[in-house]
Amino acid sequence: MKKSIIVPSLTKEEFYESLRLAVLNCQDYLDEVDPNDVKVITKRNLFETLVTMYDTEKDNQ
Repeated sequence: MKKSIIVPSLTKEEFYESLRLAVLNCQDYLDEVDPNDVKVITKRNLFETLVTMYDTEKDNQ
């Protein structure tokens, strides 16, 4: 049997809160950014990028 992923219907605010929590859960990964890397990923710009992508996708539908 094929696995199904069930996604609940969320309001925009609930979706943003889910993104915030997901970004916070990635803290360990984000702390291991290569110090020699030119582009540093932070929780804030990761979250802002995800929100922008979500808004753009919603506008295109």
